[in-house]
Amino acid sequence: MRGLASDYDDEDQSRHFHNEGENEFLQKELERDKIQEAKAMGFKINGMIKAVQVRLIGKDGTNFGVVPRREAMNNAKAAESDLILVVENADPPVCRIQDFSNFKYQQEKSTKKAKKAEKNKNIAMAAGISSNDLSHRVKKMEQFFASNHRVTVTLRWTRKHGRKELEDTLERICDMAECLETQAFVEGTFAQKLNGKAQFSLVPHTFGKATPKTTEAAAKLRKSAESLLSTFDGREHTNSKSNANGH
Repeated sequence: MRGLASDYDDEDQSRHFHNEGENEFLQKELERDKIQEAKAMGFKINGMIKAVQVRLIGKDGTNFGVVPRREAMNNAKAAESDLILVVENADPPVCRIQDFSNFKYQQEKSTKKAKKAEKNKNIAMAAGISSNDLSHRVKKMEQFFASNHRVTVTLRWTRKHGRKELEDTLERICDMAECLETQAFVEGTFAQKLNGKAQFSLVPHTFGKATPKTTEAAAKLRKSAESLLSTFDGREHTNSKSNANGH
């Protein structure tokens, strides 16, 4: 019986060592893959970091100050994360404790956002804009559409602009959007961001998005222009009432 039990113990121990060896091998493979990905992204992580001392930022954003690289590596390991060099040219270099897969996702998200911003152009105009200025902006938009850029149109107005002036400008902008519908479609409506500011977008047909029915989109834009005027009227009424009460 003792011999049989001893055989079982040896077998369990052998299996244990085999599993440990397999896990260690997998960990090394994962680390190798991470290092290759970090290199491709232009970053240094874990063993790639050679600085003697680093300024360490914790996983939760805590600033640990300047610590030896080995201590920073141990802290990252204890947090079951990676040590990532985020500012190499600083003295000492700045490292952050973060899971590399999460860091990679955030970097990819930032890159996509930056590329999207490059594709977006802004055209601003004020209430009461002259016909010449509006024509100039239309030509600029057409250039943007030809380069496959989305255009965000921003309309601004102040207290000095009367209702009629704002109404005329909204009407001309809606007409402009309809004239451009062979090149771009309206996306969204006059979304009021702040007092005295509203926006909508024009997206070129080459942008790679499904094109909505242009007549419906234009109708919605005009409807939102009416709502914007109603808001303007309500605010003017409130201001007039306040001034009357003040007197």
